[in-house]
Amino acid sequence: MANRRSYIRYNQRGSVKIKTERDTPDIVKGDLIDICFMGFCVYLKKKIDINTPIQFELMAELSHRPLIGRGKIKSIKEAPRYGVQGFRVGVEFTDVNKDEIEMLLNQIQSKIARDKINKSINGEAPF
Repeated sequence: MANRRSYIRYNQRGSVKIKTERDTPDIVKGDLIDICFMGFCVYLKKKIDINTPIQFELMAELSHRPLIGRGKIKSIKEAPRYGVQGFRVGVEFTDVNKDEIEMLLNQIQSKIARDKINKSINGEAPF
């Protein structure tokens, strides 16, 4: 099966705070699953409808400051975790500083390369 994604997704831990842009906004906190140049995936305990516009504050494990912007819910899939109901939610960026995303993705790529080099030096398989 061919990969239909335009950009590589990188697994990355972190926290995400989402505020829905509705008449009565909800604020939901979640755990970052992965990120790419066009969006991110987050685990939430509360369902947010597809196409809902949101504001977000994302703090990745490798970040020195939060990534703040706007997005839109593009996908949602029920995904219980540790026996608790939850949702795997895909967010597409609609208004965010692309330079900051690129800087974060470069940090992630550098860490992946360093980890592979360290494994190789220690005689471990790099994958």
